[in-house]
Amino acid sequence: MSTLILFLNWHYLCAPKKILEIWRNFIRFVFNFFSISLLAKTWISHWKRYRYSYSRKISIGKNISNFIFNIFSRLMGIIIRTPVIVLGLGVEILVLGLGVISLAAWFFLPLLLVLGFVEGINLL
Repeated sequence: MSTLILFLNWHYLCAPKKILEIWRNFIRFVFNFFSISLLAKTWISHWKRYRYSYSRKISIGKNISNFIFNIFSRLMGIIIRTPVIVLGLGVEILVLGLGVISLAAWFFLPLLLVLGFVEGINLL
């Protein structure tokens, strides 16, 4: 086989598989780095598991105080987790977009190289 055929085989068949594999690894990394699935599962959970249990005794004031603290703890969890989830999804979208751009650029680079040579020769 000629060198040109080997290059085209590598450039259009072998390398895109590796690029997709690398892209998938970046997507997994971002998803795991921001713990998007864990944060989504525990979105309304207590912040840092800070919670008070209710007493079995009839103590209305203490139970109301514990209820308010538990609600506040859940609200803190929502307030902290929401921006992290949104930021993680934003970075995920950015990685997806950059992956599409890089894959498209990979396919068009040989064409740009040939066009560059032709334009250079025309300038002479």
